This record gives sequence, C-alpha cells and structure tokens, in this order.
Amino acid sequence: MANPDTLAPDQDGEAEQDAPFNQASIDDFLGLGGFGGPVQTSSGIDALVHAPTVPYERIPMLEAVFDRLVKLLRISARKITSDIVEVRLDRITSLRFGQYLDSISLPSLIGVTKAQPWNNFGLVTVDSSLVYALIDVVFGGSANLSPPVVEGRSFSSIEMNMLRRFFEAVLSDTKEAFSSISPVDFVLDHFETNPRFASITQPQNIVALATFKVELGTLQGFFDIVLPFVTLEPIREALSLSYVGDRLGQDDVWAQHLVTEVSRSEVKLTAVLHEEMLPLGRVLSLAVGDTLMFDIGPDNHVQLRCADVLMTRGRMGRAGSHVAVKLTDGVTHPQYEPEAPT
Repeated sequence: MANPDTLAPDQDGEAEQDAPFNQASIDDFLGLGGFGGPVQTSSGIDALVHAPTVPYERIPMLEAVFDRLVKLLRISARKITSDIVEVRLDRITSLRFGQYLDSISLPSLIGVTKAQPWNNFGLVTVDSSLVYALIDVVFGGSANLSPPVVEGRSFSSIEMNMLRRFFEAVLSDTKEAFSSISPVDFVLDHFETNPRFASITQPQNIVALATFKVELGTLQGFFDIVLPFVTLEPIREALSLSYVGDRLGQDDVWAQHLVTEVSRSEVKLTAVLHEEMLPLGRVLSLAVGDTLMFDIGPDNHVQLRCADVLMTRGRMGRAGSHVAVKLTDGVTHPQYEPEAPT
C-alpha cells in the first residue's frame, strides 16, 4: 500500500479527505500535548478555556468610573496624610481570580468589601510599600526620606486603625465614583493578610482589576481594586454604554428632533367628494359632454385623505372665489400596524 506522504501532488486533495482523524489531530485540536512529552503552548479549546485574561472593553464605562475615582482619591489621601499625595490609575485589566491571588506579593493587606445592594463582594489590596509609606507619613515621618524597610511583623492596633481610615476613604470615593452609574455602598467587611482567606469568588471566574499608584514625595506604592464580573452583573448594561447618558434604548433627544423634522415635512392632502364603482366598458365609452350622476346631496361630507388614509371629514363650501372645506370632525391619528410575517 502506498504511503500517503509519497502520493503525487494531484492526489493530495483526495488523500486529505481519506486521512483518518487520528489521536494526534484530536490532541492538537484540543490543545493537549502528548503524555511524557515536552510542554506545548496551549492552543485550540484548551487555550480558550484557560485564557488568563478577557477584554474589559466590554464594559467601557468602568474606565470612566476609575478615572473619576482618581480625582476623588487625591483629595481624600491629602486629608489623611496632611501632605501632597499624587494618585494615578496605573492600569485596568481583567483576569481570572485565581491568577490574581497568585500574583499578590506578600506581605500585603487585603480588605474584603461587600457591595450593597448588589449583594456581592470585592477586594481592596494594598501592597507593603504603600502600607509602610502611609504609616511612616501619618505618624510623623518625612515623605522625602528613602522608602521605609518592610518589616516582617503584623500590624499593631494603632496602625490598623490608621489603615482602616485609608480603606474606608477608598471605599467611600469608589461609592461616589459609581454614583453616576448606579447607587451602591461599599462596606469594609474584614481584613486579611493571607490571599487564600480572601476568596470571594471561584478561581476560574473573571474579575476586573484596577491598579492605582500612590506617590507621597519619594515614597510610593500600589493598591488594587478587584471587582468580580458577577458583582458588576446588576449594572452590566449601564457599564456597557460608551459614555454617561448614553442609552441602549430610546433616545429622547433624538425622538424629539425626529418629531420636529417630520412635522415640518409637506404631505399631499386630497379632498374626496364621492367614489363610485363603474363597469370598465362604461368608463371606456365616456365622451366629452357626458354627465355622471352621483347618489349624494350637497350636504354630504367630503373626506380629506392623506396617502389613502382618512384623516378627517368636512362640508364643502365657498370662501370668496375659492372652494373650501369646513372640518366637522377632528383629525385622527391612525396607529401604524406592521404587516404580519408570511
């Protein structure tokens, strides 16, 4: 039997159709490597299922919310530290929650928050550099000194009370930033220092991650706001808009503009005194001088029609040298009824 690899070029098409869908083809389609072989780059369905990130552009208003949060945090941070504080939005991305927990550098302080009335949770994570920078500045240290050395100890009650003020300020400003989208209240539930105890959703679920950079003189650090997509689900439609005030449904401004422009358009109004059915032969035999007798009187109503649609009725008369119609009925507004599909 001939080897398919040695077939003539004109037989390739037939050979490809007759070639079996072997295990290697199945593994390649599913993105699975051979057992015991080298690790292969994920592809196919495996790459789709285990993709670490998803595009956050599906909720573009989230970036506008966090931009507003930056402005609010600059004011709140200055009140806490009594010093000049610069806050910047470093990045916005989306990834799986398990991947985010693995990326948290220790030691870090994690605040578990509850979003009401969305009835779900979020995280605020402050890295050690920012934690000790805030502690150093608030308790009288200089923001122009070299960054403090991170100490491998737990935080004292005094330090935790100060850090709680910072977390509550972040949550309060986040509430204000979301106010233009939906009313929500972020409540600090508890603190964690071990990421394993800060699981608020399944590891494979997608979360929105916003990282902020805080600069206090020469000191700087980062903190994250993590909101699972399931938490944002109640306002997903609002976050999908392109700008504040955009709508997925009816636009009142455009509707009013359309009504105004349509009302200015000109239409042909026809006054119909009478209609009568005549045999075709009679119509073809009509000649100059013939008289048509209509079964109506001088007091009969005249129908006013627009594109064969009856609008109103009136009586025919004379106004000066013109024939006129005096309306006796109000103008009707027929509703449009779409044709039933065939």
